[in-house]
Amino acid sequence: MEELDLLESLLSRVPLFKALSPEDISLVKEHFEMIEGRAGDQLCVEGHDGEALYVIESGQVRVHKLTAAGFEEDVAVLGPGDVIGEIAALDGQPCSATATVVDKALFFKMPIAAFTVLRLQASPAIYKVIRSLSLTLCERIRLMNKRTRELQADPERVRQLILRRRRQKDLSSVGLGLMAVPAHTSSSKVPVRPAPSLKPVPRKGKRATASTAPQPILVGDFDPLAHLDPILARVAFLRQLGLLQSLTDAEFVTLAGLLDEESFEDGDVICQEGAKAQGLYILASGRINVCKQLVGDQAQVLATLRPGAMVGEVSLIDGGRRSASCLASGETTLFTLSFSDFERLFSTNNPLAFRFIEIIGIDLSLRLRTADDQFADIFDEEMEAPKVIHKLDRVRKTLDTGEVNQPKLLESLKKLFGFG
Repeated sequence: MEELDLLESLLSRVPLFKALSPEDISLVKEHFEMIEGRAGDQLCVEGHDGEALYVIESGQVRVHKLTAAGFEEDVAVLGPGDVIGEIAALDGQPCSATATVVDKALFFKMPIAAFTVLRLQASPAIYKVIRSLSLTLCERIRLMNKRTRELQADPERVRQLILRRRRQKDLSSVGLGLMAVPAHTSSSKVPVRPAPSLKPVPRKGKRATASTAPQPILVGDFDPLAHLDPILARVAFLRQLGLLQSLTDAEFVTLAGLLDEESFEDGDVICQEGAKAQGLYILASGRINVCKQLVGDQAQVLATLRPGAMVGEVSLIDGGRRSASCLASGETTLFTLSFSDFERLFSTNNPLAFRFIEIIGIDLSLRLRTADDQFADIFDEEMEAPKVIHKLDRVRKTLDTGEVNQPKLLESLKKLFGFG
């Protein structure tokens, strides 16, 4: 009983679990166990699948990575209230860093298998956690986007980074996140768990090029005449989207009924960078150019999206402002899911809202992983400042669209749940 009370007190102070009601915490805490760590124990190992999500009750944990050259690089030191392994638990990808216990420490551990079971059961409590995690990912994406723009506007800073020939920690650690609360010590006796005997997997040089990277999955244009019933015509289009394959027939119909349809002519501004977002777009037909901030009538295109692409996932989660401008390329039709409709679905524990949170959360985590690798590649290479500034456009494209990650997102969904 003392152990459960201690965990309940800790979870109530950890931001990742802040949206949980007392009833939710009572449910979630049953899936945690308290463990003791010794100096040198590894909670997770870079390049290997994660075993569990950990919440630190006392002690310190050092987070470190291997560079492409095989050198160890410290990223952060975590303490009481910090969470470890939450990203791997969400997206099912290998751990992006190694977490090693610095001194004697106490943790609460939720196995990833238990985390996954709660997701499959559509537990509202675990989806509140996933939404909180998605909000944190949104903050990191916006911060990384801001720092990328600042670098592009400051060639001297880029030159200094090149001379130092290493990534700054404020760039390489964006995808990790710290969730700290005041320390809470305990004298409870707990069993010791051995650390896994794994070696970190170093980052292997340059990442995929434009010719070798996975290509976005293409779908056909929305055909309003595909069915006499306009809702079923929308359903026929939505079923093409691999990311929505987990939806039931009833959920497809619900989603189709919620979507508003909008049409744009060539060159029309769909949304402008910095403007308040109203919801998420699904591109039904035509093309969308994702652009840097408009200057007069001029814009630099970061990416061109095709039917099936989603735009505005970050804003749907955090209700923030648009991070890029979008222009119609040719006659374009969009489906819009409003922020208010999404909030209504989520507040009533609708499984459709849970699936959207899940898909978007995994998408955001993959964007951060990919962008972090792209930063590493850029500053590991020998190149002049102008070329670095140009290559940073690729990072902004990843953060703003995530389009190239679609195959990996489907892979994660299939690995976790057997669909996609």
